[in-house]
Amino acid sequence: MKVFHVAGSLFKLKPERQFQLSKNASVTCTYVAQGYQVARSDSMPNWYVAADVLSILKDILQIQLNQITVHKKWCLPTATPLSGFIICATGEEACVDKLPDCASYTTRSCKPPYVQWAYKNCPSSCGFCGKPCIDNLDDCEEYGKAACAPQYEKWARQNCAKYCGYCGPDIDCAYGVWMNLSSCSESTSDSEWYVQVRSITPESNDEDDLPRNCDETLIRYNSCKDSQVTQQSDLNYIGEHLAIRLAVVDNLKHNGLKHKLSLVLTNTGNKTVKPGDWSIYFYSFLMIEPEHLPKAKEYILPHYNLKLMHIKGSLFSITPTNGFPNLTYNQSHYSEFFTQYWSVTKTDLMSNWYVAAPSFEAVNIASTAFGKKFIDNFTSVRQWKRTRADRYNPFTAQARYRRYTIQDFEKAIKLVIPTPKLVNRNSDGFLSVINLSVSYESLLKETASFLSEKLNLTLEVLGNATKRRHNTIQLSVNPTISNKSEAYYIDVQISNKSINIIGQSSSAVYYGVQSLLSLVAGSPDNASVPDVYIEDEPRYEFRGMHVDVARNFRPKSDIIRLMDGMAMYKMNKLHLHLSDDEGWRIEIPGLPELTEVSGKRCHDLTERKCLVPQLGSGADTSTSGSGYYTVSDYKDIIKEAQRRHIEVIPEIDTPGHFRAAIKAMEARFLKYKKENITAAKEYRLVESGDSSKYSSVQMFNDNALNPCIDSTYLFYEKVITEIRKMHVGLTFFHFGGDEVANGVWLNSTKCRHLAYSRNFTEPISVHLKKCYVHRVANISHRLGLNLAGWEDGFVDEKGIPYNRMSLPNKEVYTNAWQNIWEWGSAKRAYILANNDYKVVMSQATHLYFDSPPEPDPEEPGLYWASRFIDTMKTFQFLPDRLYENINANRFGEPLTNTDVCGQRNEQCPALIKRNNIIGIQGHIWSETIMTSEIVDYMLFPRILSVAERAWHKASWEDLDTPERTQTSFADWEEFANTIAYKELDRLQSLGIKYRIPLPGAIKINGTFHANTEFPGHIVQYSYDEGVTWFDVFDGFHPKRNTILLRSSTQNRERVSRPIPFHLDEPVPLSVQHQVDYLAENIVISYNVDIFCQTAT
Repeated sequence: MKVFHVAGSLFKLKPERQFQLSKNASVTCTYVAQGYQVARSDSMPNWYVAADVLSILKDILQIQLNQITVHKKWCLPTATPLSGFIICATGEEACVDKLPDCASYTTRSCKPPYVQWAYKNCPSSCGFCGKPCIDNLDDCEEYGKAACAPQYEKWARQNCAKYCGYCGPDIDCAYGVWMNLSSCSESTSDSEWYVQVRSITPESNDEDDLPRNCDETLIRYNSCKDSQVTQQSDLNYIGEHLAIRLAVVDNLKHNGLKHKLSLVLTNTGNKTVKPGDWSIYFYSFLMIEPEHLPKAKEYILPHYNLKLMHIKGSLFSITPTNGFPNLTYNQSHYSEFFTQYWSVTKTDLMSNWYVAAPSFEAVNIASTAFGKKFIDNFTSVRQWKRTRADRYNPFTAQARYRRYTIQDFEKAIKLVIPTPKLVNRNSDGFLSVINLSVSYESLLKETASFLSEKLNLTLEVLGNATKRRHNTIQLSVNPTISNKSEAYYIDVQISNKSINIIGQSSSAVYYGVQSLLSLVAGSPDNASVPDVYIEDEPRYEFRGMHVDVARNFRPKSDIIRLMDGMAMYKMNKLHLHLSDDEGWRIEIPGLPELTEVSGKRCHDLTERKCLVPQLGSGADTSTSGSGYYTVSDYKDIIKEAQRRHIEVIPEIDTPGHFRAAIKAMEARFLKYKKENITAAKEYRLVESGDSSKYSSVQMFNDNALNPCIDSTYLFYEKVITEIRKMHVGLTFFHFGGDEVANGVWLNSTKCRHLAYSRNFTEPISVHLKKCYVHRVANISHRLGLNLAGWEDGFVDEKGIPYNRMSLPNKEVYTNAWQNIWEWGSAKRAYILANNDYKVVMSQATHLYFDSPPEPDPEEPGLYWASRFIDTMKTFQFLPDRLYENINANRFGEPLTNTDVCGQRNEQCPALIKRNNIIGIQGHIWSETIMTSEIVDYMLFPRILSVAERAWHKASWEDLDTPERTQTSFADWEEFANTIAYKELDRLQSLGIKYRIPLPGAIKINGTFHANTEFPGHIVQYSYDEGVTWFDVFDGFHPKRNTILLRSSTQNRERVSRPIPFHLDEPVPLSVQHQVDYLAENIVISYNVDIFCQTAT
């Protein structure tokens, strides 16, 4: 046990770490006390136990215990030694003596039992104040900021502390003002003080030992005895009984600059919800009250008695203020506020709100749980349009019918998807595979086993003889059949009951087997293959899918199921986005904080145990906001990928989008700094005192690593090295490089010193980004890896690529994603290819499957690039003629090639080095992807169009319009019928819950017609708001003007969401916005001509 003197007669006994006391056991402690004890009253009663500093402060500051709450926060200004504690506090009053004769008192007046009196009357003379933040030299500015560099820190602290930013209330606990402990009065009825307490030993309470930016227990003291103090039971009640309704009121009034939301809080229980120090935490993709936040720390909504604060990223809070009413049973509180830009889908308004108060456990609000309908329906153009010029409306049943009207062939037309290069049908016959065996060369054992398992066939090893064998499916490799490593051919011979699959490589044979399985699935009995000869090879070597597991985590099982679908359609690259601001998703041995802290999200505003909630993840770790792959998980994913001939490309996104790693390494720094400051700094990613001001697209102001400190590159190399150990066959590493915010590093001492020493002629951030890319390229190269990154990672601020020859990696590829036509960046894809970068076509307008599949508020997804992307749009993508894809801006207004490229195509450089376009990649970002079902819903069947365009170049791609339009539509009809009558069942067999297309319907000449995007689905109707459903039959005619429709699979196990059908087609909804637009923007001018006619 250790004994401490707290204050006056108060002492503290503290057990050592090894202390244990089991049930009914006892321990005897002896200690020596000054003087003597001769009466029982010398040993005073009412001992107590405390797990924190609350009770001690109660005695020292004479504050009632029920007026104190605990909260974690960065250390507030002012440090003062107090009997084994350091107190950092805020207040308006300067640290000065209150009495004029403090200097005449002896030092004993500053010690127990007079500490309380001394704090109030003579804090300065007694040494209870922090030292002033001043420069001891008067010429500090002449030295310049280079003198403030870390290598000169000791000199700078002694001589130029203020100029160099080494002191001050927001920087160091040793500086600041004394706490005002005035009593409650009329003028101070709302006063609050915040006290920061850090336990220290008497031996170490030397001023030089004070930590910078200390982070300990924060005591919040409200001096008013009649204040309402929140209890855990209050939070539990609010979580269970507070009903929340959120609605978009109007997007159009301010024409896209901001939009109005309404919020209704209703008490549905039998207790009263009272105002207090509780806050509701919620989420927004866009800044709330953008005219006030984040410039101001908080904003109080006029008339509504609610205070809004931006916490970090998408997390906001709303807190009741004075005047907020008590809410009794069934009472509501209505409020309105503005948010930046617009909200046009329900997933713009995220779920899993929660309530929290200092020192208590946060509680999720049940009414906002994922899947609960707490968002009002979007019923007018003011809710689903972004601006008055926005041409998109939710599809009516009639509009959907017209868009998806194709010929229903009632069967699969294409034998294989993706379409092979050559298919010759020898006869109308079929060969049964039931009694065949699989013979294979030894290196093809895994592929042969896969085929055998799928068709339940026997296996035998193929000998050296190359002669065709009867009753077999023969698998072999012949490296001379093509100059493409993935080429294969299939030869079906009905006469000798044999199937020969020969590939350029083992991967090629695997793709041949996938084609064979597709032939079997399309046969009349699902057990035979047609009499065909197929020659096939891929269009592109890179046929990829990108999955963001950082924003919302996806378990290993989801990734393996996705790879099953990819392999079925010959996709061979899986790009895993493993880190971002909102989460770190892979275990790195030696850096446990990456997953212990940043692998989960929960309500911890200090972010010591987890990242703060984002994107609707809620107060705890039970949602997809938390999770990561262990080393074993990642190895399993790599193993399963290799079995499917898929290459996994890991991405750690840097130097922006890096907040999760930064916070983890700050937690590591704080953990080790007291014991070993060198070890603490080893992998630190930010520089102390960097006051650079910036905000990322996702509203983070602390998400960029510092490229000017060596520990950044130690971290980068450590992470790559560990991933390389667990990733057998790793060849590419994706470093990210996208969306680095303007303003990063501008106030970094290290970066300014580097800029001055190298005489940078460019803006610091521009040059430093280039330096960073070159350093990570060199590290990757030294580790034997090629480099990949997003397009903006390899270009300067003018869009000019970095010199490819300056990057030592054998291959450098980039994802060209930013192609919003009217923004002028689409040309980067061709510019990078012409400058010898390998380019993967990743255009957001066609290949981002986190976009909604329809322009409907009910459909999930983000729409910054395209209001919607359906399977047909991706199918019609022209990767070799990028600018031919231009047809509309993101609001649906028509665009021509001339609008974007100029009269002479001066804004759209031609593709010169075609071989540098190496492939196509689909993408799913996970901001709105909360469950496994939503992953499948968003990806399938749209991913099949990526596979088709990546493997097969259609003949119509080189045609000019309108011939291309007609020919491509005919191809789409065959493709859509094949998906409908074969591929959806194959996806279902893999456990993939693909999106059921919504029905279209129309009345033509008095007759009801219905269809779906993919033929073959059953359309059902309901007259009773969805209680009972019936199949639409030939000759069906609705008995009511408005009914509900939905689509169903043939087995009726899965259905689409219901949609309304109005027998009389609604008037086009775009009319009013067009009238508004014309009224505001049309310019009318006229001239008056005067005619003079003379009398005759």
